[in-house]
Amino acid sequence: MEDSGLTEDSEYQTVIPKKFLIVRQKSHKYRCGSCHGDIQTAPGHPRLAPGSSYGDEVIVDVALSKYCDLIPVERYPMIAARQGLKGLPSNSLINVTHFLADFINPAYQKLLLEIRFSEVIQADETPHRILEGDEKSNWYLWGFPTVKACYFEFHDTRSGDVAIDFLKDSSCIYLLSDVYSGYSKAVSETNKMRAKENKQPISSAYCNAHARRKFDEAKHPFVNETQFCLDKFEEIYKLNSESKDKSPDDVLRIRSRMIKYFDEMKKQSEKDLRGVSNKS
Repeated sequence: MEDSGLTEDSEYQTVIPKKFLIVRQKSHKYRCGSCHGDIQTAPGHPRLAPGSSYGDEVIVDVALSKYCDLIPVERYPMIAARQGLKGLPSNSLINVTHFLADFINPAYQKLLLEIRFSEVIQADETPHRILEGDEKSNWYLWGFPTVKACYFEFHDTRSGDVAIDFLKDSSCIYLLSDVYSGYSKAVSETNKMRAKENKQPISSAYCNAHARRKFDEAKHPFVNETQFCLDKFEEIYKLNSESKDKSPDDVLRIRSRMIKYFDEMKKQSEKDLRGVSNKS
């Protein structure tokens, strides 16, 4: 057989396993040729954790594994051992991530400024249990996103005071949230502060996904009443999909067509309300 010069090409995926390496640095020492009494060592490269036995790449990899992939730090040494690096102490890995937190803190603060200058801010909070370092197990991760950025704070409380502290120095005009009373308190208290300074008050806007969920939860036994609203929400979501990737003016024009569906739901719900117990 002779090579025809033709090929049949195909592809398949493979992976290059992670490698753990030990880097040995040699820092030159310099002596004074005049007095012969002064010896100085050349400074090393700047590092996240100066003097640590862990390089920047390890610190970043541990943080990504924990916070992006949700792999406990205690499991990281076991993964490293399978790749040939045995005996990594998990406690020291946790400690060096604090150096990374200090390093990226200026960017974190810039995110806070970015969002505080936004006129429309979203807000939500979710329980987040911590397993070590505190006897109180119920902590909350508070998120304040916009279309450009997202800012998080971690607190051991669900009190609306957290939202007040965030909003009081903001340029927010519309706060999009669920109907948790903590946000109502935050908007009310913030508007009292703004009234004293003659600033524009904040208006509350509420999440349609949460509103729809309540109708879905009430399907039994109120099948007919809830289905009416669920059908209207389906039309609303169709319009919302239609408005994606459109200009702001087009978005407003498309969303204005939603108003009739909300009006129909309101009228029907007020009518249905008269036929059920107020304890229902």
